[in-house]
Amino acid sequence: MKLAALLAIVLLVPRAEGQADDPPGTKGTQAPDGLKALKHPDAAVRYKAAALLVRLGPVGKIAVPDLREALKDSNGYVRVKAAEALWTIEKTSPTVLLPVLVRALTSKEPDLRAAAAAVLGKMGAKAKNAVPPLIEALKDKDEGVCLEVVAALGEIGAVARDAAPALLNLVGEDKSILEPFVVSSLANMGAAIVGVLDKALADPVVQRRRVAAEALGMIGPPARPATKSLGLRLADSDALVRVEAAKTLGKIGPDAAPAVMLLTGALVDPIVFVRIEAALALWRIEGRVRSMAVLLEDLNDPSAAARADACRALGTIGPAAKEAGPGLGKLLSDKASPVRQRAAEALGNIGPASANLDHSLRKLLADEEAMVRITAALSLWQVTGKAEASLETLGKGLKDEDRLVRRYSVVFLGNIGKMAQSMIPDLMECLQEEDSGMRVAVKDALMSIDPDAARKAGVR
Repeated sequence: MKLAALLAIVLLVPRAEGQADDPPGTKGTQAPDGLKALKHPDAAVRYKAAALLVRLGPVGKIAVPDLREALKDSNGYVRVKAAEALWTIEKTSPTVLLPVLVRALTSKEPDLRAAAAAVLGKMGAKAKNAVPPLIEALKDKDEGVCLEVVAALGEIGAVARDAAPALLNLVGEDKSILEPFVVSSLANMGAAIVGVLDKALADPVVQRRRVAAEALGMIGPPARPATKSLGLRLADSDALVRVEAAKTLGKIGPDAAPAVMLLTGALVDPIVFVRIEAALALWRIEGRVRSMAVLLEDLNDPSAAARADACRALGTIGPAAKEAGPGLGKLLSDKASPVRQRAAEALGNIGPASANLDHSLRKLLADEEAMVRITAALSLWQVTGKAEASLETLGKGLKDEDRLVRRYSVVFLGNIGKMAQSMIPDLMECLQEEDSGMRVAVKDALMSIDPDAARKAGVR
């Protein structure tokens, strides 16, 4: 089929009412045939035509001349969508697109400002020249716009490093909703802003100290220049800052060795979560477990959240934590389902050394909580090397009402690999799920279980 014909057919497809690409006040409008839609007198139709071209991607190259004309459209939404389509189709030069998008950042309409920021984010480092106006846009009073701008700066990455101080200044008691987005964006800027984050660890605003520590953790080993400051934060007045500091030192790894003495002191912190992260950090830095007693004691903490967290830490340590087997085994019957799940997961990560607890893990295959059942199923296979009972439980998980349970069942079957070949027909049925993430997980699992069978079935 010729490209022009294909494009005409796609543009003829009616859009469902209320779809995400509808600009304000255009729900239900349909695009007419072919490229004529880009010049239709109705702005809503022109917008929808550009939106469909975004979905087409490179296949829509025939529309590039018309899209370039659409950059001058009288409607701001059409201009921004045309810019997005041009970037998606052929990566049109930023010198052509940035003026349109930057102009939209100052629109009176919040939805248009947000849309422009989102497209700039898609352009990544190529949108470097838009960083100054995006920094200015961080002052936007509309929360939705501000979130899109924060995300865009993160996607632009290291070349947006000048925005780091402004991003940190967004964080405070009245803007807690922004914290996770600011953390992610700062982390995406990477090593280029370690110095800025290092300095922020001493900020008088506690939320900024916490964000700085968490972002450094996501940056990982390249954050080693901040080791000294992170060590000092182990004595911070805020427990969450201490938690993040310990966690980040562990993520930096062996290069954080200068902080070992301070981490050792944190093993007696009054807050259990600080103790757990300090113990885990010491293992990651030194490559040996010399704080097992702390984690074993915390398995008995009155707080279910703390018990679950201690299980998580022991599971992260894996086979080297084999002496924790008895303590973890007791928690398989804990009243709190997250604790049972984490205990099972930890035993699975420890592996065959936990094989003596297979009977207790089998009991969990009938647990009242589906996530506990499927976690126990994977762990049972990990400790025994036998898959029959595990496959039966995971097969039921594939049909669970909870999408998360189905998703993890797929992933766990992929982890089991070749021994899960009998589950291929059931997994193939899961390819019909509407969730694209689920379909990707299924394809990955099939390739892990039997690459040849998966390819013959058309899985790529």
